[in-house]
Amino acid sequence: MNLFRHPTTWVFVDDESRFLDSLKEYLPSDQPALFFDDPSVAENELRAISQRGVTKKLDSHFDIGSLQRFVTDIRRFSQVSVVIADYAMPGCTGIELFEILSDLKIQKILLTGVADESTATLAFNAGTIDRFIKKGERSAVEKILSYSRKLEDLWLSDHQQTLNVGNDMEDALRSNQFAGYFSSQCKQRGIVEYYFCDEPLGFLCLDVSGQQMFFALARERDFMDCLELLRTTDCPAQIIQTVEKREALTLLFETREVVEGYDWSYNTVEIVEVIPGELWGGFHHAPPIDVDYDPSRHSFHALQSEGQ
Repeated sequence: MNLFRHPTTWVFVDDESRFLDSLKEYLPSDQPALFFDDPSVAENELRAISQRGVTKKLDSHFDIGSLQRFVTDIRRFSQVSVVIADYAMPGCTGIELFEILSDLKIQKILLTGVADESTATLAFNAGTIDRFIKKGERSAVEKILSYSRKLEDLWLSDHQQTLNVGNDMEDALRSNQFAGYFSSQCKQRGIVEYYFCDEPLGFLCLDVSGQQMFFALARERDFMDCLELLRTTDCPAQIIQTVEKREALTLLFETREVVEGYDWSYNTVEIVEVIPGELWGGFHHAPPIDVDYDPSRHSFHALQSEGQ
């Protein structure tokens, strides 16, 4: 599982306008996309997007401060992860277009005819393209969507190699057990973006409208550290008991130097065991996180509204 995810843009290049129109009908409504019937125009736009500097260089970790810089920049959705181009286009084949764009960090899918399959195979083996699809086959559109999603995951993965979460946490977060649970929870809650955060530990999550949620994570040592501190405070006994039972975690968001009037309930998250004996997690749906985020300007819904 990737440690962060946000929608990225897919680019389609084909001189057949009818084919592009048909793709628009099949493409999910929440997928940013650009369509070009002229490869030279597509090249110019892709370079313009790249030169606008929308690709972010990640730090070795994500704290709330660095996350604020990222999630308040709506250009994150304009980053192009996948380009899908037809092979047979006047003036420039799809392979030639991809060779021209070889300096850009994008994933490439070539659409071919039956006669072009051997050429596409050579291009794939040479690393010029990442996938190719026979344009005329019945499952072509389904393959375009499936391959694009998988290649987008690879693109996102390439852009988070510098994130350092520690070997023990890395193994747990990338396990099938955690990925399956977290993905199902994101789908259930309509989450379209999530970002790993190491302070506080968990994932900052955003739905399509920009509502913030925080998926708090806890390991056994986090419970022990929390309990050691709680026993020196005026924490309500009921909350201490839930922490002892590994059913909740507290002292998550506000200062650990607990002051008078500290809102224990608000800073406590109910959690469940995700990986037995190893990792627990749970959602806080109104986290007191200091991120200057305006859903009307910074959310994926804002991007969709802007494009209408």
